[in-house]
Amino acid sequence: MICTLCAASAWPVLYFGQHGYNSLYPQIDTESQQWLDAHMARAERFIYIFYAAAALGLSALAFRRSTKAFAGLPASTLALSCVSLGLGAWIAPRRWRSQPLGIP
Repeated sequence: MICTLCAASAWPVLYFGQHGYNSLYPQIDTESQQWLDAHMARAERFIYIFYAAAALGLSALAFRRSTKAFAGLPASTLALSCVSLGLGAWIAPRRWRSQPLGIP
């Protein structure tokens, strides 16, 4: 359930992040704009992984009483949640990273 809620919370993060991007972009320097562009591109590109993790978690919750349908759902939800966690760390802004900017 926690994996499902965390994955589903990616939608408001992207939504409000896009609005913050539009208001913040003109106020920052060129290097920061490049980082912000890379951050937004990564977030928009991989949001569907978070959606898939949320949908898989919801289906695992919905079919938990059916043993045949339930067989692989928890394991696949956990695996996709781990992938989402890794992608979230990769999308993270520069202040948490020590490597140079790699434009996607």
